[in-house]
Amino acid sequence: MATCVSRSEQKEDDSSEILVGPDLNASRSPFDKKVYRHILLPNGLRALLVSDTIAMTQTYNSGGIYDHRSDVESDDDAYESEGEHDEEEDGSKSEEEGGLRNAAAAMVVGAGSMHDPPECQGLAHFLEHLLFMGSKKYPEENAYDEYVSKHGGSDNAWTEYEHTVYHFEIPQEHLKGALDMFAQFFTHPLMLESSVERELKSIESEFQLVKNSDSCRVQHLMCHTCGHDIEEHPIAKFSWGNLRSLQDEPKERNVDPLERLWAFYKEYYFASVMRLVVIGAYSLDALQEYVVQSFSDIPGRDTEVSFERNHYTSKKDVGMPFTEACLGKVFYIAPVGDRHALSITWQVPSQIENWKSKPCDYLAHLIGHEAEGSLLASLKAKSWATACCAGVGAEGYENSSSHALFIVSITLSEEGVSRWQKIVTEVYQYIGMLRYHCENGLPRWIFDELQSIQEVSHRYDDEPSPEDFVETMAETMAPVYNLPASRLLDGSALLFDYDPAKVKNLLDVYFSPFNSRIDLASAKFGRSADFENVENAGKKESIKPLLSGDTFDPQAVPPEEEPIFGTRYWRRSISDSLLQEWSEQSSPQLPPPASKLSLPKMNEYVPSKFDLKPLPPADSDHPLLNCSIKLQTTVGKRKVSSNAIGQKNFFA
Repeated sequence: MATCVSRSEQKEDDSSEILVGPDLNASRSPFDKKVYRHILLPNGLRALLVSDTIAMTQTYNSGGIYDHRSDVESDDDAYESEGEHDEEEDGSKSEEEGGLRNAAAAMVVGAGSMHDPPECQGLAHFLEHLLFMGSKKYPEENAYDEYVSKHGGSDNAWTEYEHTVYHFEIPQEHLKGALDMFAQFFTHPLMLESSVERELKSIESEFQLVKNSDSCRVQHLMCHTCGHDIEEHPIAKFSWGNLRSLQDEPKERNVDPLERLWAFYKEYYFASVMRLVVIGAYSLDALQEYVVQSFSDIPGRDTEVSFERNHYTSKKDVGMPFTEACLGKVFYIAPVGDRHALSITWQVPSQIENWKSKPCDYLAHLIGHEAEGSLLASLKAKSWATACCAGVGAEGYENSSSHALFIVSITLSEEGVSRWQKIVTEVYQYIGMLRYHCENGLPRWIFDELQSIQEVSHRYDDEPSPEDFVETMAETMAPVYNLPASRLLDGSALLFDYDPAKVKNLLDVYFSPFNSRIDLASAKFGRSADFENVENAGKKESIKPLLSGDTFDPQAVPPEEEPIFGTRYWRRSISDSLLQEWSEQSSPQLPPPASKLSLPKMNEYVPSKFDLKPLPPADSDHPLLNCSIKLQTTVGKRKVSSNAIGQKNFFA
């Protein structure tokens, strides 16, 4: 249950109340010593406050305890004094260099490239850039960047499919000033015309950096060939944005990008779709005071706010991303680098609501397994593949409110490229084996083992840096995921429910060759540079059937060209007979006798109990009692040994 705390102590002129969410400390790792408070402001903003006890201990050990009432200049004084210290060097050290841990903050906004208008593709990314360019309270362009960097901090932002994340880290004593400047992004940004051209060039520069990335090219090719146009489904849009999509095309349509920016900002940037995370060496009350002072002015739209209220987006109803135009097809791709890779993609319903049972994680664990009997072990034995991974990725176009994409990615040898059809056959044989075991229920021990592995990872995870922590938590809190307030710390990391019915439904209904597309990228088809001067590279040709015995010849016909990244590819329909063969292989049955495919063996070394063993009833029975330790240290070039007094010796 949420409780209420009066805001009268924070703002004397405002008698409204702040909701405090469920206690998160019970769900944290036993080795996590940070202290948490989840609050909900009257405008609808949810904020996770984290008191960093590690940094507090460092501060205490270095000579004092943090006093938030005296350690920070007032926001205006700090800003006005910037010019007086331009020549001073910040003497702070990074945590890696033995300095104090920084403070950090991140804001996630529930709007991303999925929300771009068709006439300005990349607009969400463009807005992310322009919000850094000054505010009503701090009008100088780059004032925020300069403040953070001058004090030894860093900042960044990125745009995802359904959300955008802004974050910074800074030495503890400058947290309050940075938070106030950061908050202005979401209250009164300027977004001046004078900044537009420069930031457009910055976006174009970012696009040029990823233009030759094979992973980005394959991702956008999948979007480009999904079968929808950009008005029908958001996955068909160009999410990065560049000069062409944000300047030239809008100009051709008499569209003002700056007007679209303001319309986008007013429609999607409001408090109830924002989530804030702040960590610092301060008490929770002090952090709450900072947040209330700086972020209460973000516009809100809800008359009533509650932790129980889930976020809803109309984008959830846009449907599956792939049409008949790309299902049952193989796309041969000419990569930039010297690589050979095969991917099989099935579109499945959104898995966001399945956060307790995570059925796709269960299947990814089995299909991507690497031990004896696994798909990869079988392919390695034939020298066809060197690596295999499976599952639904973390990126938004794979894991969204409207759909999920389960992808099996296999790194091939050169021989494996020519054997790709047999490799796909083995994939469907493995799926058929899983369906066979599903008839009587997949073994419970597989779930228990995976659950234990995730529990160990969560329990003994390394302490992240403050910046990494706020980024991860902000994404976890993104409105699209609707994770319950009580499970923010472990909901995305742990398995809670065993639900074999959901696993079976995915295999029976969606893991079909008729509901998949295949992308095969290989330098054997030529590399991107080989086609740059081919006059008819972008010429379309009709889709022709690919028969089981046919060998693909990239010289027989010119490739198609994806217009933005310039990726060359050939699209072929897979023959009905081959699709039917794969479908039969995926029916519930054990693999052929000659196959080496099988379920993984139980791993007896995965721990399930984490309690310490009790001490012996009699201290005299303890095995280390009356022992001595021989310590050996190096002094110069000599080794010096010393023995502690005892009756027995052992070496350590």
